[in-house]
Amino acid sequence: MVSTALVDFGTGLTSASVTLTNTGDQSLNWSISGAIAPFGVSSTAGTLGPGASSAVDVVVDRAAAPEGTLSADAVVVSSASGGTNLTLRAAVDRPPRVSIIQDAPVPTCPPIAVSTIIARVDDNSPVSVVLSWSGPGAAGSTSMSGSGNWSGPLAVDYVDGVWSYVVTATATATDTAGNVGTATGTARVQCPAPG
Repeated sequence: MVSTALVDFGTGLTSASVTLTNTGDQSLNWSISGAIAPFGVSSTAGTLGPGASSAVDVVVDRAAAPEGTLSADAVVVSSASGGTNLTLRAAVDRPPRVSIIQDAPVPTCPPIAVSTIIARVDDNSPVSVVLSWSGPGAAGSTSMSGSGNWSGPLAVDYVDGVWSYVVTATATATDTAGNVGTATGTARVQCPAPG
C-alpha cells in the first residue's frame, strides 16, 4: 500500500516522503519506475517483510527545473499487486533576474543632472521596473520602460555647495506573482566646481 497518490511540493518544499506498507502476510518486492526528473527518489526498489513499512524520500531539484508548474508520474509496483500511480507536482516561481548593463554616464549640473540607466530584466512573466536613487541630495524614483532591456532617466537634484558626488541607483523588477529582483549601479554627478 502507498500512503499517498500525490506528492505536492508547492512553491517551497524540496523534499517529502512516501510510506510503502506491506499489509500482507508474506514478504514482497517493490519498485518505483518512471521518467520523473527533476524529481528523484531515495530508492527505486526494495523488499518489505509481512506488516513492514518503509519510507521513500522524494525530492525536487528546483535549481535544475524550468519556471512554471512541474508534474511527473511514477508507478509503484509490488510483487503482491499491480501498479499504483504516484503523481509528483511542484511549482517553480523565481524572482526576476536583474542586471545593470549601462551605468549612468557622468551627468553634469546645475540645475538637474539627467542621465539614463539601462537594466537587463529576465523573467517568464510580465514585470514592472522602477529606478530609484539616493545620494547626498533628495532621493527619487521613476518607472523604467522597455522589454528585456529597460531604461530610465536618473534625474538628480543639484546639491548646493557639492560639486562632485556619487549617487546609488537601483533597478527593482516585480513580476505578476510579486517576486522581486534588484540590481544596483552608481553614477558620479559632476557639477561646476565652486568659484
